[in-house]
Amino acid sequence: MDVKVFGGRYEISEKIGSGGMADVYRATDSILNRTVAIKVLHPHFANEEDFVARFKREAQAAANLNHPNIVNIYDWGAEDSTYFIVMEYLIGKSLKEIIDEQAPLDENLIIDIGRQVLLAVEAAHKSDLVHRDIKPHNIIITENGDVKVMDFGIARSTSSTMTQTGSIMGTAFYLSPEQAQGAEVSSASDLYSVGIVLYEMSTGNVPFKGESPVSIALKHVHEAPVPPRRLNPDLSLSLQTIILKAISKNPNDRYSDAAELRHDLGKSANGELIEPTSASGEETIIIPATTGIVKDNNNEDDDKGKDKKKKPKWWILITALIVLALIGAAVGYFIYLDRTTTTVPKITSLSEKSAKKDLKEKGLKMKVTDRVFDAGIPSGKVVSQDPDAGDKIRTGRTVSVVLSRGEEKIEVPKLTGITLDQATFFLAKADLNVGEITREYSDRLEAGVVISQNPPADDGVSKGTNVDLMVSKGPRPIRVPDVIGKTTSEASAEITKEQLKVVKSEEFSDSVEEGRVIRMSPPPGTSIEKDGEVSIVISKGPELISIPDLEGMSQDDAKSELETRGFVVQIKAGISDPENYGKVVAQSPQKEEMAIKGATVTIWIGEPPPP
Repeated sequence: MDVKVFGGRYEISEKIGSGGMADVYRATDSILNRTVAIKVLHPHFANEEDFVARFKREAQAAANLNHPNIVNIYDWGAEDSTYFIVMEYLIGKSLKEIIDEQAPLDENLIIDIGRQVLLAVEAAHKSDLVHRDIKPHNIIITENGDVKVMDFGIARSTSSTMTQTGSIMGTAFYLSPEQAQGAEVSSASDLYSVGIVLYEMSTGNVPFKGESPVSIALKHVHEAPVPPRRLNPDLSLSLQTIILKAISKNPNDRYSDAAELRHDLGKSANGELIEPTSASGEETIIIPATTGIVKDNNNEDDDKGKDKKKKPKWWILITALIVLALIGAAVGYFIYLDRTTTTVPKITSLSEKSAKKDLKEKGLKMKVTDRVFDAGIPSGKVVSQDPDAGDKIRTGRTVSVVLSRGEEKIEVPKLTGITLDQATFFLAKADLNVGEITREYSDRLEAGVVISQNPPADDGVSKGTNVDLMVSKGPRPIRVPDVIGKTTSEASAEITKEQLKVVKSEEFSDSVEEGRVIRMSPPPGTSIEKDGEVSIVISKGPELISIPDLEGMSQDDAKSELETRGFVVQIKAGISDPENYGKVVAQSPQKEEMAIKGATVTIWIGEPPPP
């Protein structure tokens, strides 16, 4: 069975997924020798010019996103009247599968997944790219627990199509109100979708369901969600507050950006209370302020002109005592608070162990909430802390820290076996530079192909590192040996010994002995490639020509015939013969004898009788 190949290099292995827009295949990149995933759009999308134009723009934009929580886009192109995208191949499950199997998820897991998704969304927003289709189906959890967001760019080209079913129904569950109304979509729409994903992880359900995409979209616009704690009482009030703020109807009521939402998730993980807002949907009791004086109009008797009842005077004393008690309690509380608070020390740039020790001395705990690459801070040391140094907090509280993973190392791609142009492209894509280029002959690789590289493939190096390349000049040229004058066997042996091919021909030669080389091409000393052809001309010796029968021919005819055949003519007077006067009466050599070209042939011409 023929193997389908895309782009001349991606060999399809098997189909691993299918959706409303595309099929996904596992494939092997024959140049870089790695497994990739290829998403092939359904052909009917390729017939829409607007879609194709947007697809190209978005595929290019997505390929420029380089983040550990975003699925890498390696390549894209056209094949068989449709388009394909080549992306990172991942082993794991979609978040949708995990929700279906395990929801409601553990709160710590919900926050961890949410924060990683938001790191990806934040990176996209910084590149002015709005995902527009954040949903559990587009979030992959790898075997190592890493979160990868995919389908950046493709969703943008199709999210406005609300009349289809299938995959569009799935998208409708996570649609922002402004998307549902056809309004301009901003980064706030992605935050709304993330909020819906958090809701679904927390409860096992999406907040709005319906029989069609349109009915679901209308609920996003008009209906208030059921607070998730009613579906999952174990959910913390803080996480509910975060979720309900993220899915506020008005984009202005949501989080200002992905970083702010991620920050609140970190605070919730540390046990900090996130205060509900009016958009949170949590039931609250509002106690109105009172003055302590109640006017009772029912006790008045204006018709009889009676005096109004006098209010008791003792209420003033009670009120004063209450106020004094409250003031005393407040003073006592602040005295107590002062004794049970501490100043957060500066722990940035400290090692994890030292930071924990310093916090412990202050009666504080430490929790690592993230690990990020930072070229300026060695691996294992604190990049940032929350609360900040100098803040006063209650003892026993937890300080969240982000630790450095050190300088981000870029994996050097495998460049051997590909052309220099291809190697330059892949180095630029990996944020690496072409270093020193050396060239040498290679019997194995054709000219222009990379023979070796330094650093080698798969090494981890810093961004901007130079990668030196050794490039093939092709097979080493071979000098043609001088075989002129040598026998046929001697000449053939010398030429084949140099890994060259012999092409033979023959011709007569008066000066070169039969069986020896008269001349050759290319000339001796010329450099040619291995397996190149060398033509040699072998002598057949002098050319022998048959002597014609000249007797009875006139002197002029005989001379012309001999000269035409290449002979030298010698004429002598013959015997007196009246019948053959002026004709050849004798010749030497005789007719049909063989003589070399240029030999002398003597003819005798008949003479008239003497007078």
